[in-house]
Amino acid sequence: MEKLMPKQLKEYIFSGTINPSNKDTLIHLAECMLINLDELENLNRSEIGSLKEIITKTHIRMRKAYGHNNENMPRRASFAGSVNTAQFLNDTTGSRRFLCFEVEHIEYTHNIDINKVYAQALQLHKSGFRHWFNQEEIKEINANNEQYQMRSPEEELLLTWFESATKETAQYFLNTTQILQMITNRANLNISDASVTKLGKALRKHGYNRIMRNNSYVYAVNFLDYEIVDHKNKDSGEPPKLSEKQTEIPYRFPN
Repeated sequence: MEKLMPKQLKEYIFSGTINPSNKDTLIHLAECMLINLDELENLNRSEIGSLKEIITKTHIRMRKAYGHNNENMPRRASFAGSVNTAQFLNDTTGSRRFLCFEVEHIEYTHNIDINKVYAQALQLHKSGFRHWFNQEEIKEINANNEQYQMRSPEEELLLTWFESATKETAQYFLNTTQILQMITNRANLNISDASVTKLGKALRKHGYNRIMRNNSYVYAVNFLDYEIVDHKNKDSGEPPKLSEKQTEIPYRFPN
């Protein structure tokens, strides 16, 4: 990381753990150019949420040590971090603030003048270069980050046993709890408010077809049998057809 900064600016790099409630962390946000996050992959969901809050801050209001009054300081720092595991994003609400990529090789020796790199960045800034992401770019970031997203058991089992369907092709029309009940018949998973919430988020995230029937929202889905799931895992040849047993529709609501 230090090679990304000119020698004259190396004192403005901080490497370590940040704590939103720690005054030193807030000072780093205002005084540093680059914060290298240690232990990024070990952060839990609550800590990731705190990190996202820090990243989105534009100003920090605090009283420095030995100061008498609060000061309003701009947040200058950018963030970088590295992990050793592929799936480390554990926030189901979105990850557009993380620009994830895999490093195949690090070129320690190069002829790039880092001072000219910063000079070019400064010139772009002065010329009005758009440095924020538009909506289309945010969609691309979220799509790319999906491969780095940790999945809950509820999400994994949903994708294993259910596929979205249309009104015409659906075997079942089920609400979230009913889908979870069918999942528990195939897996050791307890039904709780938390598991229903996680499953609901997964259904929305993957665009399962949600429709209104009898004044209630349900999902049009097909429930896959063991043969189809085994084929999906092996990923070879034509998928087997739904079995006669599988085409029974005990959960379909009346029209």
